[in-house]
Amino acid sequence: MGIGSTLFKEIEAFCFNSNCSKIMLLSSAERSDSHTFFEKQGFKGSVKRGFVKYRTASLVQVKMLTSALNDAAGSSWTRNKLLAV
Repeated sequence: MGIGSTLFKEIEAFCFNSNCSKIMLLSSAERSDSHTFFEKQGFKGSVKRGFVKYRTASLVQVKMLTSALNDAAGSSWTRNKLLAV
């Protein structure tokens, strides 16, 4: 048994002892060699489907602006100046 298989056996034992109902993992769609390995470990790649949405720069800017407004402690001058940016 290799290192990867041994690691997965330990993960399964830990999850079983912790009364977990399932083990899920995410893998990039292009990693077909890894998918074959996961299937050999008993994982089913066709049972679930994953979706990812990465945050955009505009969402990060909104969060930064919101944080700056909160830090400004309600000063109307600061709030108006930040909104004008």
